[in-house]
Order: sequence, then structure tokens, then C-alpha cells
Amino acid sequence: MSHHKRQFVWTVLIAALVVTVFLPTSISAQAAPATPSTGTRIGTIIKDTISTAFPGVSGIGGLIDAIWAKKPTNGNSVNKAQLTTAATQAQPDINKNVVAQAQQHLASISQVVDELSVLSQFGVPTTTAMVDVVRMLDLVSAGKPLSPNDLTSMKGNWAEAKAELATVKNADPTKVQDLWLRDKLVKIQQANNTVVLRIDTEIAAKPLNSQQLATYLNQLNATLQDISAAMGYEVSNMQADLKSLSSWANGAAGDEEVKLTPEGLKYKAFLDKQYQ
Repeated sequence: MSHHKRQFVWTVLIAALVVTVFLPTSISAQAAPATPSTGTRIGTIIKDTISTAFPGVSGIGGLIDAIWAKKPTNGNSVNKAQLTTAATQAQPDINKNVVAQAQQHLASISQVVDELSVLSQFGVPTTTAMVDVVRMLDLVSAGKPLSPNDLTSMKGNWAEAKAELATVKNADPTKVQDLWLRDKLVKIQQANNTVVLRIDTEIAAKPLNSQQLATYLNQLNATLQDISAAMGYEVSNMQADLKSLSSWANGAAGDEEVKLTPEGLKYKAFLDKQYQ
């Protein structure tokens, strides 16, 4: 950048504000990190994304060059009116530049989308599957031989539950940023997949062993409750993250410890007891 341009920097920024060109309010001497600082909390991902979504020092230089190129004279001296004209004419290029840089960093938001998608794969099928499992337990726990109609109903309920739980089987917990929750979901998924196979085998057995099937169904019901607890933990975790993010947006330092809600702590303690 030439000597005249360096002298021109602050005047350019003021003119840019006049024509409502958005520029960052603070500039760091070093490039901001392009990836989340921890990658384990949704709030951290969002905060880091916002922090890195705007032009750094090199980006500001490009914006100044864009305005300088639009000045109506070939000389190095311009007045306020000429500067305002140059900034106005450069606004489309500046907007395009800022948006392009922001889009590059906002791509990390996809990590949040992926995590919520995985949690949805675990959580959404649980309600339907749990209802089916309860119906099956009612049949095998009645203390009487199963009639042909009972067997038909049993197989219909299991077909529906199994189809729902295929979503849990195909979910990818490695996309969950919270390492503690990722570990629990992997273990829940493994337990769920194992007991689904056992029930599948038992349903097809002749004669059907109602007592053994009831044992497996209770085990499956337990894993579905574990999934519900994991969903509760995630909601509580997000609540804590967003509360911290809101404080940061209102001027707080943003580096304070993020604390789970009392409900979140209960879910965490429950899952820690279930899966060591």
C-alpha cells in the first residue's frame, strides 16, 4: 500500500460507515483461527464462527483498495465528496468481498447441523419404538400362552419398532462434538444394536420363549430410556451454551465456564451410571 493510501485509511473507513458498509469494529494483528477453539460445544462453534467471519488485516486492505480504485481523480488527493462517491460506487464490490469471507468461515456451522442431525436420528424413532416395545411387553407378560392373534400383533409391533430403530443403527455419533456425549451415544448404539438382533432371533424362534423375549424387550426399553436421557442432556447442554453465547453477545468476556442446568446434571449422572 502506498504512503498516500496509508494516510487515507481512517478517512476511507469513516466514509464507508457513512454509506453503511459494514466493517469489523476491531482488528487483530494476527489472523483469527479458522477452526473452533475446542470443537466440543455448540456454543463454542457458533461463537468462534462469528469471531472469524469478518475480514482481518489483509481483508481490510482489499476493501480500501476497492474504494481507492473508484475515486474520480487520478491523483492522490481527494476531498470528502469525492471519497463518499468512491465509497458508494465501491459498495457492491465491498459487500461481495465481506460476504465471501464470511461464508468461508460460516461453513463451520455445518458441524452444529451434523450434530443435531445425529441426535435427531437417535431421538425421533425412540417414541414410536418405545410404544411398540410396551405393547409387546404387555403381551409376553400376561402369563398366558400367546394366541395366533397375539403372535401376529407381536410381529407387527416388532416390525414397526425395528424399522424405526434402523435409524439409530445407521446414525454416526462421531459427528457429535461433545466428546462425553459422543462416547455415551456410541455405547448406547452398540447396546441397542445387540439387543435388537437378539429380539429378532427370538421373535423368529419356534416355539417362542416368552420369558426370554420379555428379558430382551426390557433391555431394549432401557436403551430407549438412555436415548431419551441423552436427548435431555443435549437440550440442557444447548441451553447452557446459548445462555453463555447470549452473555458474550451482550459484552461478557465469553471465557467463563459453561455450566449445565440442574436437569442436565441429572441426565449426565444417570448416563454415567448406565455406561462407565
